[in-house]
Amino acid sequence: MTFDELPDWTFTVEEVSMSVYKVIGTDPLGRSIERTGYDLNELIEEAKSAAGTVANAQ
Repeated sequence: MTFDELPDWTFTVEEVSMSVYKVIGTDPLGRSIERTGYDLNELIEEAKSAAGTVANAQ
């Protein structure tokens, strides 16, 4: 999945255990972030925030 505010990042969601999710974000430069937890919507927001921090740390 992608988001307009992070056009270079691609995010994937995986259910790693019952009701436990892992969100991984990657960009074309090979940078990545990962969040794991129970609340999928919260994880996606945390992953987007972390990706924004990484993207702006140039």
